Amino acid sequence: GAGVPLAACLKPGIDHSSGAGLVAGDEECYEVFRDLFGPVIRRINDGFLPTVPQPRDTSVLKVANGVAGSISVELRRNLSGLRFAPCCSASERREVERLVVGAALSLGARYAPLSHSQSYTPLRGTED
Repeated sequence: GAGVPLAACLKPGIDHSSGAGLVAGDEECYEVFRDLFGPVIRRINDGFLPTVPQPRDTSVLKVANGVAGSISVELRRNLSGLRFAPCCSASERREVERLVVGAALSLGARYAPLSHSQSYTPLRGTED
C-alpha cells in the first residue's frame, strides 16, 4: 500500500490474538498483499469473491410476523487515499474527521466531538 508494510497488517493479530488476525493498512493492501488477503476474506465471508456483488435482500415479507428480531448495521471508515486505523497518523485522523464532519453537517446533522477530543476545535464547548 501507500508505504504500509505487511508487518503493520499482521501486528494487530499478533498483539491481540483474540481479535482480527489481519488488518488492511490502506485500500492498496488488498491488491499488494492479494495472495494473503484473498483467501482470508473468502474464508471468513463464506466464499466471497470481490468480483461478485454483495447480496442485498430488503424484502419485508421475510420478516417473521412483521417484527424484526434484530438489525445490525456496521459502518467502517474507508476513505480513498487515507490510511486505515491502525496505520494512520494523527494528521490523517484529523483529515478523516474533517471530511466526515463536513459531509454530516452538509446533510443537516449535528456533530459533537468526544469530550476529551482536541482534534475538532470548531465545535469545542458546544456539546450538550
